[in-house]
Formats: sequence, C-alpha cells, structure tokens
Amino acid sequence: MVQTVSIAVQLDACTIVGISKPASETQPRPLDVFYGIPFARAQRFERPMPATLPSRLDATKPGDACPGLASFSENEDCLRLNITRPARTAADVAGWPVLVFIHGGAFNFGSALERNMESTVSWSEQPIVAVSVTYRLGVLGFPAAPGEEGRKAYNLGLRDQAAALQWVVERIGAFGGDGASITVVGASAGGHSAGHLLLSPSPPPFHKAILESGSPTARLVLSPTHPQTAAQFAFLLQDTRCSSLADLKVLPLRTLLDGATQVWSRGDRAVQWPFQPVVDGDGDGGVIPDLPVRLWEQRVADGRAGNMCVMTGFCSHEGISFVPISANTNADFRKFFTTLIPSLSAADLTAMETLYPDPVTDPSSPYVHGSRKQGRQFRRLAAAYGEFAYIAPVLHTAHVLSAAGARVYVYEYAEPSGPHRTAEHGAQSLAMERHASSSNACPGLAETVATLHGFVTAFVSSPEGDLGDSWPAFVGSGSPGAVGEGNILVFGAPDRSGSRLVPVQPRVLEAAEMERMRFWWERMELAQGMGQMATRQTT
Repeated sequence: MVQTVSIAVQLDACTIVGISKPASETQPRPLDVFYGIPFARAQRFERPMPATLPSRLDATKPGDACPGLASFSENEDCLRLNITRPARTAADVAGWPVLVFIHGGAFNFGSALERNMESTVSWSEQPIVAVSVTYRLGVLGFPAAPGEEGRKAYNLGLRDQAAALQWVVERIGAFGGDGASITVVGASAGGHSAGHLLLSPSPPPFHKAILESGSPTARLVLSPTHPQTAAQFAFLLQDTRCSSLADLKVLPLRTLLDGATQVWSRGDRAVQWPFQPVVDGDGDGGVIPDLPVRLWEQRVADGRAGNMCVMTGFCSHEGISFVPISANTNADFRKFFTTLIPSLSAADLTAMETLYPDPVTDPSSPYVHGSRKQGRQFRRLAAAYGEFAYIAPVLHTAHVLSAAGARVYVYEYAEPSGPHRTAEHGAQSLAMERHASSSNACPGLAETVATLHGFVTAFVSSPEGDLGDSWPAFVGSGSPGAVGEGNILVFGAPDRSGSRLVPVQPRVLEAAEMERMRFWWERMELAQGMGQMATRQTT
C-alpha cells in the first residue's frame, strides 16, 4: 500500500489540503495531488459563476464526475479540477509549465479522472503541472433549446472549460505552475473542445494545444435550428413530458437524465448523437459564432492562427468502434451516410463509391471484411466514417495552420489493440499518459509509449512547443484544397513480421489519401450549421 501524507497550499483565504505520494515502480517521481477543487458554480441551464472557497478545503480524495449518461453522480454543482505537480521542496523555483486536460466522451460521458495525469507528470523529464477539469455533460451542458429561451444555455460545457482555464491562469501560481505557459490537451470530444476554444472570438489564454483525434471541424457542429437538433430537443420534451426548457429546469435530475438517455438511444446507431456543441451565433457572446470551417478562415485572416502551436493526430482505424458491424451491402453504405449527412448529393455518394471501393465488386478494394462476424461493408464503412469524423478534420487543422505559418506536428497512432486488433479511437491514451500496463505488454509497446510520451511532455515544456529535428514539423503545400506531402510520425505500427511494434517511423501523406481528405474538406459545411453548402444546391 502506498503511504501518503498531507500537503497544504494557501490560496487566498483558503487552505487547500492535498496528498503527497512517494515515488514507486510505476511512478518514478514523488507527487503532490489536489483533488476536487471548485473552479466555478453550476446551476442548471445557467452559465458558470465564480465559486467561493471555504477557509479549509479537503482535496485528498477524488470528487464526483459531472452527471451524464451512464453516470451515477447526482451532484449538478460539479465544476471541479484536479492538480498534480512534482513534490515541491524549498529549493524549487516556481513557474512550471502547465498541462490542462479536457476529457472526451462524445460530450455526454466521461470524467476528468479518465486519464492518469499522475503518471504523465511523474514520467516527465522536465517538471510540469497537470490540471484535469470537469465540465457539464449531455443535456446539462449542451441542451440546445430553440429560441430566446435556450440561447443563454447554448454550449454551457464549453463555457465551463473556459472558466476552468481562467481559474488556472489566475491561481495555478499558488501550486507552482506558470499561468502564462499553458498547453491544453483534449482527447476526442476534449480535442474538439480545445479546438473550439482556439477559435473562440476572444483569444484564449493559451496558444499551444494537443488535439488527440479531435478538431473543431470534426463530426457534426449544427445550429440549434437544424432539423436534427430541433427534433432531438423535441424528443427530450416528449420523453420527459415537459413543454419547455423552464419545465426541464425544475425536473428531478434522474428523470431528466432518463429522458436524455432515450434521446441518445434514438440516434446512437446512426452516430447522430444529441447534446453536442452548436453554432450559437455572435449575439450575446456566442462561443461558436459561425461555422467552424469559416472560423478557421477568420483566425487566419486576423493573424491568430499563425501564432498557434499544435500537436494533433489520429489513430489508424478511427471509425471501427462506431459503425454497425452488420453493414453488408452497398445500399447499407449509402444509407449510413445519407442518414448522417442528409445534404450529401447523388454525385457525392457516387464519388464516395469511387474513393472507397466496394469490396464485394472490386477485388482490389482494401476494405475486405476480416471475419464472418463482420458484414462485407463493415471495414469500408468504418474507413469512410473514420476519415469523415476524425482523420480529415485533424489533417484539415494541420493544413490550415501550416499554411498560416504555425508550428504543427502530426502523429498517427498505429498500435493494434481492442476487439478488432486495430488502432481504434482512443488507443493513443495509453501512450499519452505513459500507463504502467505498457511495460509488460507486447514487444515494442513500452518503447512506443515512452517515445510518444516524451514528445508530448517536451512539447509542453518548450515555451513555443519546439521539438527540433527529432519530429519534423508538418508542412502542407499551401491551402487545404491542395495536395500536400505532410510529415507524419507513426507510433507503434507492427513490423513486417507482425511480432513487434516499431516505436516511431516517419511517413508522408499519399496521393490517394489526400484525395479522400479533400473530398471531406470540400463538404465540411454539410456537417455544420444548417447543413447546406453556401454555393450549391443539394440534389
């Protein structure tokens, strides 16, 4: 059993009591950890408000996650953060770089503790301070009610994240961190969130970000009045027997979450998830004032994009966890996408059939199904959805920033794991936190994990995220609409024998790969706002 002792930090008039953890075999550096520090107050469907700390705060035990789907938490006033730092001594100099983690979970699930930030900090060669934050999830964080009634409740979860970052800027110095040296890291929905914060109308208090399988242009970012968003809110009212947001505000929490779960179930199979960030317009201080693809254009025009420094990347098989394994016919393939993106035209679908060849009719197709348990279109559908939802948005971010003169690093995580023995969505988390389980896993994994983790913490420690010659910066050929031979580092790909992982190897984007990326880039507006291209009619 690990022996711990108390450690106290004075923050204004509050004494915050955390714990000191000694070094161990899995965590080589002793740590100070503070759990569950309130950074704001949350009342249902209201924007975050300043929190008042008591004279003494017990921060020795993890707090509750925010209520969400599949959550047992009943505490709506859940806005807390956790701080991990190297154990301090009197000789330590204050001002360590800060890494702020935003968790994923489709904006409906998850916890600030889902990533082991203690491992991240303990294995870092340079001292860093890590902060993980909660934010309101699902119907409590992203209700998207139509009309004036709902406007002030749009994107509450993103506002919570912004409030947490402001708290870090103002108060992390008491814990030895430098509020002027913040890197935000987000995985999946957390990566989308970090991207939205980068694009926000007011410059955020950070310019370095690590977007893991995430981008502000990823998946669907619709308007509150889009038919899908409006229908999902109408279903919520129906399932809870309410008539307005005001009714939902006084509903018992469990009744509200049960209704939200029913709404989720309606769209889950088609990956039409409810309770997502929305384009909330620039009135009343909108968080996402325009389509994210247009916001990138604005950030390039105003010069902010060129000052960003971003590490981003994807897993080799992003889509395989999300699409129906039973997909068996070309009609199934087409129906999936016409349901997900109704504005795709007949010409779009025909182009997709060329870009993603049917394994049933084309012997050269790379998407041949892997087992009898899989439908014949499963791998094809997984590849197309993974590129639409995650890989194309990640590479779009990289191309836009590179063209603007920003420093960008792109990775591909290829270590095969999970039920399909592929690098599925979220597989990189093991390496990002340098999880202890990697030391006794397959040959080459420990070195893969150590290598990627070392790059991540070096990026955090460098004021401008400069990794030197060890990781070539991503360089596109200009605008996102052009072919670019971007530099990517691949982590954990199996060697030719398949018996050992190669920790890191470079590659460049292939021409066929870039053709598929351009297809999705040119149609990003179909998955944003009202789902219509500004310059074409849908057929």
